[in-house]
Amino acid sequence: MRLNSQIVLAISILVITFTSCEKENSGTSSTFQFKVNVDGVLLTADSAYGILHIDSSPNFNQRIFSVFGFFHKKTIFAFLTDTVNSLYLVNPNYTGWGGKMLQMTDSITGETYTSNPSFSATFNITSNDTVNKLVSGNLSGYVLDSTSTDSILISNGIFKNVKYSY
Repeated sequence: MRLNSQIVLAISILVITFTSCEKENSGTSSTFQFKVNVDGVLLTADSAYGILHIDSSPNFNQRIFSVFGFFHKKTIFAFLTDTVNSLYLVNPNYTGWGGKMLQMTDSITGETYTSNPSFSATFNITSNDTVNKLVSGNLSGYVLDSTSTDSILISNGIFKNVKYSY
């Protein structure tokens, strides 16, 4: 199980590294909304987008869905991974090996805060428009800095009509 957690962390770091420079993303729908409370302070995203990846290898199916919100000086990133081979994201089966993860990056300090098993994340998909590729849902959880000494509560996170690609 520890190896799976390390794989999930590695995937999230790679994805955030390659996408953090894409704040001006054409994937944001004109009607999107992405809001969270970070330690009680309400933040509204400047832009947001999602990515759905399905790997249907012969011996192992893996689906990863990620949603990113870009705020002034912060990026909030949440993802789920499971073994379902489907583009349908409403109430997916989260019992797969990967589970859910939440991450926040502070662009001023460069510090990355990540959820871990002792502070698990909540990340739910509530609707998915497969024709227009728009997704809505909610997220929350505690994230910890790299030394696991500083925790931040991300609460009441909602995203609506966020454009995604696959």
